[in-house]
Order: sequence, then C-alpha cells, then structure tokens
Amino acid sequence: MRIPHPKIPVIDFTKNMVLAVFMGQRCTGGFAVEIKKIEKYSSELVVLFTDTEPASKAEVTTVLTQPYHIVKIRKVNLPVKFKKIGESQDEN
Repeated sequence: MRIPHPKIPVIDFTKNMVLAVFMGQRCTGGFAVEIKKIEKYSSELVVLFTDTEPASKAEVTTVLTQPYHIVKIRKVNLPVKFKKIGESQDEN
C-alpha cells in the first residue's frame, strides 16, 4: 500500500478517454508493458504496445507484480484495437 495515497486524477470523459494495457499478475519483477504508439485511422484507433519479460538468468525480485500502462487521450468515437508489437526480453 502506498502512503500517502496518490491523488485520483480528474478526467473529463466528455472530452477525454483512457487507454490501458495490463499483463496480469506475475510472480517476479522484471516484467513491463508499455503503450508505444497510437495510430488514428478513419475506421479505428490502433494502440501499439510492447511487453518485456526478464531474461532467463536475470536476477529479479521475488514479489508479485501486475504490470500496466494507462494513458489519457482526446476522446475519439472509433473502435479501439490493441496490437502487440515485437516481443522483447530484457538483456540484463
């Protein structure tokens, strides 16, 4: 638990929207997910994201993690498609 608790951001959903990617629960540190690019087309919004996992022999923390990335953008009235780009592995 974080103390003090971070302030909840104020978002005007009539003008903005949020996009989020999640990796689910992992048993160690070293995992990450990140929105890299958002492409707007006439028929859809495409969210390009990557995920990273630790190298097989990497030293990692033994702790449950839930990697995520959330961004706020101007609202668009288009279907949203999420597309994973590449598969990355941390070299450390």
